[in-house]
Amino acid sequence: MKKNSIVFCAVAFALCVTHARDAQEYIALREQVKAWRTELVHEGAYAFVTNHETTPRTAPHIRSQCWVDWLPRTNVEQIAYEQEKRDFGMDFVDELEKLALAEIPIEDADAHERRAERALAIATWLRTAEGYGNQLLKRWCEGIALSSLGSMAVNAQCDTNRVLKLITKVDGLHVNLVRQVAILNEESPHRYTVPNCTTDVEASDNLERQWLPHQQAAWRYFHGKRKDGNRIFVFNQVKDGPFEYVFYLPDRPDRTGNADPVKEVWRSKEHDAVCIYACDESMVNQIHQILRWRTFVGELPRPTGAEISDSNLGFLYCSRMYDLWRGVTKGKEDKFLGAYAVLKIYGNEFVDWNTRHLQLYRERKNRK
Repeated sequence: MKKNSIVFCAVAFALCVTHARDAQEYIALREQVKAWRTELVHEGAYAFVTNHETTPRTAPHIRSQCWVDWLPRTNVEQIAYEQEKRDFGMDFVDELEKLALAEIPIEDADAHERRAERALAIATWLRTAEGYGNQLLKRWCEGIALSSLGSMAVNAQCDTNRVLKLITKVDGLHVNLVRQVAILNEESPHRYTVPNCTTDVEASDNLERQWLPHQQAAWRYFHGKRKDGNRIFVFNQVKDGPFEYVFYLPDRPDRTGNADPVKEVWRSKEHDAVCIYACDESMVNQIHQILRWRTFVGELPRPTGAEISDSNLGFLYCSRMYDLWRGVTKGKEDKFLGAYAVLKIYGNEFVDWNTRHLQLYRERKNRK
């Protein structure tokens, strides 16, 4: 490694360690996190975050696993403390899996409302810190809440104001962009700026343009040096290499379907997924579109079981919805963007990616 690269890495690590503490302070901090872990497992996530007597107002700042692994090995107590916080985050993964997989009849608006309220309360506490792990968990909580809000939105017996009241508690695009860029500027070897965008597509494109030159430089660095002509380097193979290049290599968690997919993501280095391509607001937009239908048209036509399970029949269902919507909007809008979401809601597939991967994983396990 070149001398200036060594200096750069040293500076990066120095910037990441925001407060110098002695070993005894880290030991005390770790013991506190251990106590929180015990309470979390005993009480459950919602009771834990709403217990203002014992739970701190600010969540622990949970960094990525690679950030912890890159700390100097001499920082024994700091490493133990940071790892304890990551284990605390894994406890939250266990709790959120229970919430994500809760089976609630689509007609039970009250139960869906309680689930959404609980998920959003957990998200509110987690987002009091801007760590990599906090963002990953917070976004999942919001996805769980949106899944239930979708069920409430299609329910003709559910007042749309109940949905609107809760959906405003989901962070908007700009708030998430600020958090994502803060993570990159804490953990990556380069500086990023918050995109000034109005849509999730524009935001992802902007962040991608900032990310790709560094990723391409990393690709050239490693693959320009390869000897065998076929080897594709991934993060775990070279994570002790130059920081400014290694950071941009893709990680490869277990994708065989034999491991819990959410836990694999938690353990892996997924900065591109968490910070660059996590701008998707489709669930929020689709719920708002469904609420527009309820306001201007009335009750939504419920798809049949065949329309839900057969893609061709589902396409015909969406086409009929488009025709109705064109009539309502007097031809100004060709497509009712909530149509496909309605099919997914009734098919129990209107969920975030973490929950969907978890559903598929559980289905595979049950078939064995």
